[in-house]
Amino acid sequence: MSANLLLQQLFKKPVITVYQTHTFPGLSSKARNDVIDNFVHPSVLREMTGQSRNRVLVFDEYLDKFKF
Repeated sequence: MSANLLLQQLFKKPVITVYQTHTFPGLSSKARNDVIDNFVHPSVLREMTGQSRNRVLVFDEYLDKFKF
């Protein structure tokens, strides 16, 4: 999984679990977590569980576009 693949998936499903990223091809679990962390730290994604396992990630900026 590359950052581009993750971003494409987030536009389709803006709330995703880390477990769901395991279906993305090509990278190890550590590499997937590294890509996710690169989205979390600049606040592209918000981790909403506060846990280190079973994390749920939200693409808030995208979801905010649909609020009325």
